[in-house]
Amino acid sequence: MRCLLSSCLLLACMSVAAPVRAASEADWEVSYGSAVRQYAAGNYVQAEQEARRALALARVAGGRKEPFVASSLNALALAQQAQGRGEEAAGLLRQALALSEQALGAHPNTATLALNLGKALDVLGRADAALVPYERALAIADARQDDEAMLPLRAQALSALARAHAGLGHADEARAYDRRLDADAVALPLADQADALERRARASVASGNAAAARGAFEQALALRGQTPGPVSHAWTRTAIALADLLDGQGLHEPSATWRRRIVEHLERDDPHSLALAAQLNELAMGELARKAYGPARELLARALPIVEARTGPGSLDTARVVANQALVLEAQGDPGQAQPLHARALEIYREQGEVPEALLGQARALNYLAAHVYRQRRFGQAEPMFLEALGLADRAVGSEDVRLLPLLLNLEALYRSQGRMAEAGRYGERAARLRSLAQGEP
Repeated sequence: MRCLLSSCLLLACMSVAAPVRAASEADWEVSYGSAVRQYAAGNYVQAEQEARRALALARVAGGRKEPFVASSLNALALAQQAQGRGEEAAGLLRQALALSEQALGAHPNTATLALNLGKALDVLGRADAALVPYERALAIADARQDDEAMLPLRAQALSALARAHAGLGHADEARAYDRRLDADAVALPLADQADALERRARASVASGNAAAARGAFEQALALRGQTPGPVSHAWTRTAIALADLLDGQGLHEPSATWRRRIVEHLERDDPHSLALAAQLNELAMGELARKAYGPARELLARALPIVEARTGPGSLDTARVVANQALVLEAQGDPGQAQPLHARALEIYREQGEVPEALLGQARALNYLAAHVYRQRRFGQAEPMFLEALGLADRAVGSEDVRLLPLLLNLEALYRSQGRMAEAGRYGERAARLRSLAQGEP
């Protein structure tokens, strides 16, 4: 028997002494080759059937049959994995890897099976368990550096280890594997090259190197854009990260350009996604900053039904959009229409418990509601609302956060309006101290 090589590491392959039964050899190759073709064509049920036939033939063959059993198990596992049976697939790959270790040791087949097992565990959300087979695949590839055919496998193992460590929060380990990957990245599929660039970009963001991060994000997006078919979730994720980076640098126009592209793709490919609602919300806040109130309201009106449908009318996602709708109306000079929206956002935030975002959301909504009452000179009603809002903000972000400043200034103005100068001075002093902290003054 001879094993067949799949460019996507579908099946382990090697040249070994064939089982002694010539009929079994021919039958195994037919079933095994059919499993490869059916899998490549996306016919996973048929691929599983052919892999099971190949496995049965390999098990009854004479001679050195373990490598052929391992290859058949691998084919069966990947067909099952493609049908959503990840746990079964991981179990079969463990068996296949153990057989290959026993029969072949540090062989390319063993490395391929180790890599496939790591990927199966990764897909199951067990990146910590995936590290061991990934490291085994890399060790075998490192030991065979003179074999150019091993370069793609080595690159995939390095990429997988970097990705797994990054997902586990092991930033130093992820960077170390990415540095080793630099020389081999060209051997990776485009999607894996883009993943490596995105990890580099995120590491640059964490270290404060925004220019390097922007360049790496843009390179990753260029690679992701070369993949045929609909725009991938990975492209969307990378583009959002770039837009967030640009916003953080104050580059709002380039950020908005990317967000509009993201919205265009999502409306076409995933029109009910929370990612779409989030980008509509971000664009709306950009329009609000430019005082383009009509476009801001239209964008939020498109976002709200998505979040209500996906997360419910009482969710944090819904509260964010409703609160922003109220902000647009306030900025537009229409506090009367804003009040019911502030009240709705407040009610939703109150249901979220001690979540910092919800506490801060309550504080903001109460601040606007109290300010509306204050402007009507209903000071006795406004005072407890402002004080409650300040207490909520204190619990959410602490007493030295600049986000307390509007509340402190409103309380200062409230007490001045009533001639209560001692109380006004106390809140005015806190506000001045926060301003100094925000400006970096001692």
